[in-house]
Amino acid sequence: MKPLKAYQVHDGDEGWSIQFATNSATARRHGANEIGCDWEDIESCRRMPVLDQHAPGPVPVSAMLAAGWWFECMHCGTQVYDDHEGHIAEGQHVYCSERCSQREWLDRRTRQRAEVDLIELFEAKFPGCTIKHVHVYRRLEAKEHKNDGGKALVRFSFPGAKYQSTFEFGDDHVSIPLIDVDAWHAWRGTKPEQEADHG
Repeated sequence: MKPLKAYQVHDGDEGWSIQFATNSATARRHGANEIGCDWEDIESCRRMPVLDQHAPGPVPVSAMLAAGWWFECMHCGTQVYDDHEGHIAEGQHVYCSERCSQREWLDRRTRQRAEVDLIELFEAKFPGCTIKHVHVYRRLEAKEHKNDGGKALVRFSFPGAKYQSTFEFGDDHVSIPLIDVDAWHAWRGTKPEQEADHG
């Protein structure tokens, strides 16, 4: 079997990709697929021998920085180049400074704690539902005080539901797809007027 070689694939715009393949045609095809364009939309597919050692991938961010790429800081969005003083490359993430790395860590921990709290609240309020997905943008914050807090959502299903429903922290009701409203009331043992009054 031929060894995999590194190729840098570019669509001529903002689409870039590192591909490992035995030839440029395969790298171009896979790169176009990853970027989301057609074969003929790829402007260049060049060998990157300096990255061969990372086959089959992924290439560590530190190696890509050393090869001339730049990334945005995962916390503040600052462009980070290899010569950016004080930058930190952690796995596939780059931070412009130790401060941003620590802030991102703190934000991540805050979100994780908030997700646990939101699950606990939701399960107490709606026992018997099946949680499908939980998303907390930054922290739990009531709607009227959100500012930059973003949304905190639970996507869930319940017995008899055909689709997922949504609970947003700070709301006193849930969003149920129209097709599932009757199943919701049947499961909760309520009438539409009662749900409208009590959430």
